[in-house]
Amino acid sequence: MNTETDLLPEDERIFYAGIQQEISAHPVIKILQQQKNISEQQIALEKAKLLPGLQLAYNLNSFRGMGADDKVYGSVPRFHSVQLGVLVPVFSGAQKARIKAAKVAESVAENDLMNTEFNLQNQLKKVEKIYRTNLDIVSRYEISELKNADIITETAKKQFLAGEINYLEFVILVNQAVALKNSYTDAVWKLNQSAIELEYLTLNP
Repeated sequence: MNTETDLLPEDERIFYAGIQQEISAHPVIKILQQQKNISEQQIALEKAKLLPGLQLAYNLNSFRGMGADDKVYGSVPRFHSVQLGVLVPVFSGAQKARIKAAKVAESVAENDLMNTEFNLQNQLKKVEKIYRTNLDIVSRYEISELKNADIITETAKKQFLAGEINYLEFVILVNQAVALKNSYTDAVWKLNQSAIELEYLTLNP
């Protein structure tokens, strides 16, 4: 690669804490929960429109000219009036249709929430299983396989320098050790990917 710097593959582990095992705090769940709450409030609003209401009005008018009391009035507002009434819905068919539509929207929102929770929970169980499997593989490499790779490399060096094996045999042995380390790096990468996915599924705000 035209550089004197030693380039090594990244093999640092990402550890999954595993503290939060629920998906209730996941942003997708929170959004769907909010949509469900909005649907419930919409139903309450549409139902409220069927209830009688009060109407209060205040008017301030002016009159110009001769009044009934034989007085001349200018254009300055001086006549006050108040109106109080009760609003009673007469034609409620359209409003009841809106309530029905709001209930359908609430049902859809609730089903979306339940389905998403179910799918995320199943995905969480699946990814946790994959993570545990990958963790076992990485642990096995760290306990024995990497040590074996180092032993193979050191032994091959000593035998080659002592003339006990030729160069081809030396390369074959070293390649075996390198293959073990490459496999370990791949295992760590898979472990990290599953850890990242677990963190996403159990994301806390």
